[in-house]
Amino acid sequence: RNCDSATFPRELTIAAGGVETYKSQYIDAIRDILKDSKYATLRIAVIIEPNSIVNLVTDVGRDAPMCDEAASSGAYAKCIQHAINQLHPLPNAYLYADIGRSGRLGWTLASSPSSAVSIYYDILSHADAGVYGIDG
Repeated sequence: RNCDSATFPRELTIAAGGVETYKSQYIDAIRDILKDSKYATLRIAVIIEPNSIVNLVTDVGRDAPMCDEAASSGAYAKCIQHAINQLHPLPNAYLYADIGRSGRLGWTLASSPSSAVSIYYDILSHADAGVYGIDG
């Protein structure tokens, strides 16, 4: 879930079936909790994959082999899209994508266009609801 951080144990790897584990043991489990009727009146803000989408912009091709693998295999995109597809239909869930901050992305007022927007759009537009699956 954070392909370039030595801080986290990288408990999910592509080689060890991490995509399916992520879907079934993380996202589907969260969906099942949020759709419980006792939470129906709560407005729940869900941050979609803090750091992961940003890693596709900042770490791919920069001596981060696990990020390169996550990008080239489509694993991050598939997982993010699964999260959106499972959580967006919940009427009490409001989804927000963590797309980073300008400093982390290396943006300045004079910088050239970043690949970030096209990467984000490609991932989000391929979710079931397209870009409308994200509330912010």
